[in-house]
Amino acid sequence: MKIYQTLEDRENPDEIEENGPFLCERKNAWLGPGFYFWEYFIKNAHWWGDKAYNGKYVICQATYDDTDKQKIFDLYSNYEHKDLFVKTIEMMKYYGLFIENQTCISTVIDFLISKKLFPYDAIKIDGILSKGNSSSKYNFHVICSSNRPSYVDLIPAVQICFRKKDVLNLKDYKIIFPEKYIQ
Repeated sequence: MKIYQTLEDRENPDEIEENGPFLCERKNAWLGPGFYFWEYFIKNAHWWGDKAYNGKYVICQATYDDTDKQKIFDLYSNYEHKDLFVKTIEMMKYYGLFIENQTCISTVIDFLISKKLFPYDAIKIDGILSKGNSSSKYNFHVICSSNRPSYVDLIPAVQICFRKKDVLNLKDYKIIFPEKYIQ
């Protein structure tokens, strides 16, 4: 599966290709510390570059082995994982550890890790409405009905966050944007 990492352009393409991918340790990283990639759709990598780095960014492409489903906590398409996440939130609410509209996804994941219920190497998730509805440059929506606000997002903002650099057979990491860095 092709994936894309968006980085700030610091005019260091050799360092990027020699040392990438790069760990995100920001306090507001929604899935906690890890190596964040956009899955399949490069438009999402460009969207993040424009949003996070004001258009001064580099996109690297890699591939990973998406056949080993046991290693991915899949909150995008695995209903059992989604159910576990909901039950975890319900338990956290019961014990006063989850506050609606304040507790982040990374906190729930940290709770699962602390209870030894998280044997996964990566997290896969869809950032619903993360790109918003307004930009046709990065979105491709088709409405479901003319009298309802529902729609189908055909370029979902699916991210995969690798918890370690050497998991899921991550390989072929290379710069693919901007063109001036392609060798």
